[in-house]
Amino acid sequence: MLQRAQVALRQRFSSMQLIWRNQFISAPKVCTAISSYQIHTRSMTQRSYYWSFWNKIQKERIYKFQHPTDYVKLINQETGVAEIQGDRSTQEDVLKLSSNHIEEFKKLSPEERTQALEETVAEMQNKYGNINGQGSTLCHINAWFDQENRLHTYTTYVGDSSAYLVILNDKNEVFSAERLNKHLHNPPNDQRLSLDDPGVNPFETNMAFSSTLALNRTIGDREFESVGLSHAPNIEMKITPIPTTFKTYVLLACDGLTEGSCNLKVISDTIAKNSHLSPDKMAEKLVLLAYQYGSNDNISIAVMKLGNAISASIFDGHGGNKVSMDLGKYFYPTLEQKIQSILSRRELIFSGYKNRI
Repeated sequence: MLQRAQVALRQRFSSMQLIWRNQFISAPKVCTAISSYQIHTRSMTQRSYYWSFWNKIQKERIYKFQHPTDYVKLINQETGVAEIQGDRSTQEDVLKLSSNHIEEFKKLSPEERTQALEETVAEMQNKYGNINGQGSTLCHINAWFDQENRLHTYTTYVGDSSAYLVILNDKNEVFSAERLNKHLHNPPNDQRLSLDDPGVNPFETNMAFSSTLALNRTIGDREFESVGLSHAPNIEMKITPIPTTFKTYVLLACDGLTEGSCNLKVISDTIAKNSHLSPDKMAEKLVLLAYQYGSNDNISIAVMKLGNAISASIFDGHGGNKVSMDLGKYFYPTLEQKIQSILSRRELIFSGYKNRI
């Protein structure tokens, strides 16, 4: 009965959250990214009611739709992001968008691209993940069209944040939808990493830290290395031919998007039904939908309607936001440095070969 009451309250809120004159709506100033060309402010807050077995509890929740601080100008690129704190005491997600390195990244061979991405993730762990008691997931995507209108995607991930590809046909119907990271590094509950396992002697472990971890790959969380935690990324490349009349959306989101019962079909159907909206409005709808479907986590999402090349990254922190904030600050500069380093080495090798000739 409690579960039914909670679902009813979520649905009630969903239908009333845009009624500004409602007596429970106040108006703090928040930010929304609309496109690469403009940013506007919007006022939105919601209060919802939660029932317990014994009493009715009023709890305030504030939706904080934001844009990345390094938002860049992308010609003919429609991109929107939305973030909310959810029931968490802090916002530990960090979203970043860029396209500065894409042209240089395209100059690399497939093997060199993998090398640049692996070296970047390794440096993120060595410099910013050398910590106990907290960590972060990492999901990064590079996407661009070639001259034959084939979509190239490189998805790099550690943990359970995800990238999605949704393609609509010329009738705005779902042509295809898939999660680009084929694996999620979150084992079943009975296989969670645990510091309580027999024979485990965790070093520098503070008793205030959690003794279990729901992920088997993260950046940070060094105390779980002794029980099998890995920091290595999966990197997946995909080439998808797409008719020029079709619409292509790439979505990047933390696990809060699908923590409840919001799944790939719900996501793709929402994109199709709202294809007339700008990506920022789509992002807001998906965030609110995830909440309505039962997610109480931080919920962050970037919706990118592809025209030109785009790159996006999300870092979902846990135990604090230091690791995710550091990743957000240093990931792109490090990746750009790795790409330039590979190109420079290649040029030196080529110059030496020419001199020998």
